[in-house]
Amino acid sequence: MKIIIKSLLLSLLIIYNIKAQQDNFSQKIEDIKSSLETKNYDNALIKIDELRKAVLERKNLLEIEQKTNNINSSEFERLLKTKKSPQILRIGKSQVKVHYGENLIYVLQDTTKPGWPDYGEPYLEREILAYEFKGRRPINGNLIKVGNETKMIKIKSNNPEIISTEDYGWLIIKSTGDVIITVYVDNYFIDIPFCVIQIPLKKDMKEEEVVKVLGIPDKRYEKYLDWNTSKTIDGIHYYVDDVYGETVKHWMYKKYPKVVFRFGVMGLEDIVTPGWDGLHIIIYELENKG
Repeated sequence: MKIIIKSLLLSLLIIYNIKAQQDNFSQKIEDIKSSLETKNYDNALIKIDELRKAVLERKNLLEIEQKTNNINSSEFERLLKTKKSPQILRIGKSQVKVHYGENLIYVLQDTTKPGWPDYGEPYLEREILAYEFKGRRPINGNLIKVGNETKMIKIKSNNPEIISTEDYGWLIIKSTGDVIITVYVDNYFIDIPFCVIQIPLKKDMKEEEVVKVLGIPDKRYEKYLDWNTSKTIDGIHYYVDDVYGETVKHWMYKKYPKVVFRFGVMGLEDIVTPGWDGLHIIIYELENKG
């Protein structure tokens, strides 16, 4: 048995060239050696299978990275114009719908937020991709069953300095620029392009200050909404729970498509992309389907 297991391990080392990636798998290899020394052959076989899966995952990821890194600027522009939500990730005969807001992500100046205790680095915004599998949101947001196997939907950024990623589909926007986000399961993947654009405005700027920077808006909307009103305006859903009601004031510019500038008493409250704002409704509906 020991000879057979050593042969399996040696084959794995040769086929997948683990020696070239010793740092990534050294602990797993040490676990196998330890099991062999204590003659715990069953555990050694389990550890070899874990190593095999880890190496295959790494191999798949390297192949995906190579293909993604070959996308040039003109190809990125083409993807930006043609890729729309939702995108379909095909996994053999199964498929996952990947919902997101828009390919354009807008941020204001001076909007850096301190990193959450669990997340560390400061960021500009946090957005999330919503996965749909067989009409429902996956368990834990990213676990699906393909055939008899449980698979995890994973994401990766080709430029983490602009957008980094976290489990469950989170996008952490850190800077401006172009990014490819890859959503993958095993060696099946799709590339989604995003462009982070900073608008030269700051929160609480007065209307006249905004006009000085951007000019007169191409479209304006202002309306008072009574208490208990539920209404969608410019793609943004409002439910007024203030007994005194709420005044909605929107500005829009052709220069910045698909973004709404919202004003309040203090001035510019925020900028909202309806597509991203509406994702929480998609997630709620997927989680509460009967």
